[in-house]
Amino acid sequence: MIEQLDEKAAHFAQRIARKKFYQRNGFVSSNLLAKFPSGMMEIMQTGSSISKQEWIDLQKYALGKFFYFMSRMKVDS
Repeated sequence: MIEQLDEKAAHFAQRIARKKFYQRNGFVSSNLLAKFPSGMMEIMQTGSSISKQEWIDLQKYALGKFFYFMSRMKVDS
């Protein structure tokens, strides 16, 4: 995940550089956004595409259901 590109955000140039780094290393946008209380994050991926539900299931597995719930993450497509 990387910070969503937002021209109004602080350090916009760093956000662009970060996305370009991931793109140079084979990542593409999943066209999914993770919304946290602290802001929006773009979900990057390699390989085949991932659905919104697959991403949520992965996060629940990786974090555990309790910590996933506590993260208050919402996913938009």
